[in-house]
Amino acid sequence: MGTDIFIKESEVNSFLENYFQEHLSNFRLKSNLEIVDCFNREVGCNGWTGTRGAYLEALSRSFRERDLTLDETVFLKDAMSIRRKIKLEGNKVIPVGD
Repeated sequence: MGTDIFIKESEVNSFLENYFQEHLSNFRLKSNLEIVDCFNREVGCNGWTGTRGAYLEALSRSFRERDLTLDETVFLKDAMSIRRKIKLEGNKVIPVGD
């Protein structure tokens, strides 16, 4: 039969923190247009995992660290909505179609 594999919660948290930090570092190297493209690739993706959550949190933080005006319907106080694609107009990030 199969072998049970047990993973400590601290190991999962450590992995996700490292994953988050790695992606945040990578996003910081990208241009504004490149992170908009990263955001738009996530629109319409319904799957969810811990690593996707860490990736999206790093992406959200990368937007918030920049000198950009962020649309409040996409970039909420403590969350980021990936229901609609976004675009960059000057230093403003706005939903496509608005």
